[in-house]
Amino acid sequence: MKKTKKVKKHNHVKLARSLFVVGVFLIVVLIGLVLSSSDIFDGSKEVRLFSIMDECSLVMGNLIHQIRDSGDCRIRCINECDIRDMDFDSVEFVLQNSTCHLCDCYCR
Repeated sequence: MKKTKKVKKHNHVKLARSLFVVGVFLIVVLIGLVLSSSDIFDGSKEVRLFSIMDECSLVMGNLIHQIRDSGDCRIRCINECDIRDMDFDSVEFVLQNSTCHLCDCYCR
């Protein structure tokens, strides 16, 4: 009778150890998934610059701009990054009074 009790205790210890190992493995996988969904691993993506032409024209002595302000520039940059399957990072808009405006897009 004593042998069966020792065998049962030994099986319980093996089961507890196995459950512990599986639990630790699942926690490590969960942490990996959380970190991969955040931007921690995306830090290696370099930022690329894309310039968008304003395509302004002179009409009756006034310059007419296709990109009128920083809002127009931002929208075009977001679309440019999407077209290139990249993430939008930032935009730089330079207002020019005598020539066409400058719109630089930064994508990751």
